[in-house]
Amino acid sequence: GSWSKRVLKVKKEINTVVDSILLTISEKSKVFRAPYFVDKKYLDLFLFDFSFVETEDQKNSWGDIYKDLMSDKPMNRLLCGDVGFGKTEVAMRSSFVVSFTKQVAIMAPTTILSLQLFYSFKKRFKNFPQKIVLLNRLQPSKKRELIYKKISAGSVDIIIGTHALLSNRVSFRSLGLVIIDEEHRFGVKQKEKINTLSLDLDLLSMSATPIPRSLQQSFSGLKSLSLMKTAPSTRKPIITKILYSSNAIISKFVLLEVDRGGQVYIVYNNVDNIETYTNKIRDLFPGLRISFIHGKLSPSKIEGTLSNFINR
Repeated sequence: GSWSKRVLKVKKEINTVVDSILLTISEKSKVFRAPYFVDKKYLDLFLFDFSFVETEDQKNSWGDIYKDLMSDKPMNRLLCGDVGFGKTEVAMRSSFVVSFTKQVAIMAPTTILSLQLFYSFKKRFKNFPQKIVLLNRLQPSKKRELIYKKISAGSVDIIIGTHALLSNRVSFRSLGLVIIDEEHRFGVKQKEKINTLSLDLDLLSMSATPIPRSLQQSFSGLKSLSLMKTAPSTRKPIITKILYSSNAIISKFVLLEVDRGGQVYIVYNNVDNIETYTNKIRDLFPGLRISFIHGKLSPSKIEGTLSNFINR
């Protein structure tokens, strides 16, 4: 009996969510907004500042999105492409166009990804006036309170964060565009909350492995779809090897990477023993700077170590 009741409850919840999704789609289809406009010379400067060669797919995807932003209908687009195919650059260009008029929110599923996106955006926008902030759980509460005030006052243009952006404490002054990175890692209800922020909101979802529901919405015309199938010419294939662990194996691959000017991270599966393991790795490589993080450390320690790693 209790199982039947549970199934019935879930069915009711599913129907409520589906009704909400269909209502949002129906209402959104009737909405118009002012087309975005950015001075062509500024946009050309931003595009010229891109330090890589565009792939044809990247160019076409950006063309699709730019056309969406120049139209008077809110965008709802899914951008699919493998890791390293240039989705983030397209997201940056979209943010650049919208941020002259309205605020842009970029959501990542983890604090690490939000931090990486923040550093990437700061580097890409260094020659331009956009004010960019980061919001995630690793920040001290005082710093978060200050960011909340800046967002509601409209004194920041681009806000990068985790699902902390969906907190009731966040009040956008004039949100225009939401970009969801790795959209397959966000739940239905989280995405629906984004839709309720504003009906004339432009939405760009990005994923290397979109969930079937997102693909179905694209194929049925409820979302637009852009595909990035071509790897940049400089991108090397990922090589996966499965080997027995030993000091010799670890030394070989770590030194190979360090000698070419790269960095290494090791995933270890035991929080209680991770410090001992780190000391073992330090003994193997006395000349390298080695640290560790795990979820039980303080937010400031995690953020500090991650920042040091990202900044080499």
